[in-house]
Amino acid sequence: MSKYFRVLLPVLFYIFVSLLVAGSENIGSKEVAMILEKLDSELEKRNIYLGKRRATIDSLRLAMNAPDMSVESKLETMLRLGDTYNAYNTDSALAIYSKGAAWAKELKLDSVAMRFELRRVTFLPLHALLHQAEEGYDNIEYDKLPLGLHQEYYDAGRQMNFYIASYYVDYPEMYDKYMDRAHEAQDRLISELEEGSPRYMLNKGERFFYRQEYSKAKAILSLLIDRLPSEDNRYARACHMLADISKARGEHHAYVYYLALSAIGDTRGGDS
Repeated sequence: MSKYFRVLLPVLFYIFVSLLVAGSENIGSKEVAMILEKLDSELEKRNIYLGKRRATIDSLRLAMNAPDMSVESKLETMLRLGDTYNAYNTDSALAIYSKGAAWAKELKLDSVAMRFELRRVTFLPLHALLHQAEEGYDNIEYDKLPLGLHQEYYDAGRQMNFYIASYYVDYPEMYDKYMDRAHEAQDRLISELEEGSPRYMLNKGERFFYRQEYSKAKAILSLLIDRLPSEDNRYARACHMLADISKARGEHHAYVYYLALSAIGDTRGGDS
C-alpha cells in the first residue's frame, strides 16, 4: 500500500460511511417518541445514578486514608477522585486538583504535579477565573514535559480555550481568538492520538463539526456512539454534536432524538 493511499484511506472511509449513514438513517416521529419515553424512564432513575457516583467518591476517599498506601498511589487516587467529582461538583474537583498539585510539588514529583495542574487550569474558566487559567497554562513549559503528558497538555489547551471562548460569544474578535487557540490545540492533540481510538474519533469528529464538514462529522460520531457505553461522557458529547448537526440541517426529529440520547448519557453518567 503506497503512503499516499494510507493518507487518503481515512478520508475516503469517512466519506463512504457518511453516505451510508445519510442514506440509511430515518429518524421520524415514532423514533422520537420512543427515545423521549426512554429518557423519562432514565430521569426517574437519576438519583440512583447520582448515588453510584457518590458511592465511588466515598470509596476513593476511604482508599486514600489506607495506612499502607504509598504516596504515589494516594496521589493517583486523589487525581481519580477529582475526575470523579467533575461534572458533579466542580468546586470540589478544583480544590482536589489544587491540593494534589501542591502536595506533589512538595514531594518533588514534578510530572504528577503537572497532571494536577493541567486539570486545574482546564476547569478554572468554569468559575470565571479566565486570567488565572490562561496564565497557568502559559506558564507550563511544553519542552520540559515528559512525552506521556503531551496529550494531556493539548487536551487541556483545547478544553480551557473552548471554555474561555464561551464567555465572549457577543465579542467576535475575542471569541475567534480563543476558538482558534482551541482548534490549534485540538489539531496537535489529534496528531498525538492513536488513529481509530475513541478519543481520536471524538476529537476528529468535533474538528469536522467546527469546520462545518457535517457529513464527515456525522459519519465518525455515529460510529463512535455505537462503540461507547452510554454512561461514558464522550457518548453524551458525541450525541450533542450530532444533535447540533441535525439542527443545522433543519432535521427536527433527528435533533430531538440525539439531544435526548445526550441527556440519557449525562443522566447515566451521574452528572449533576
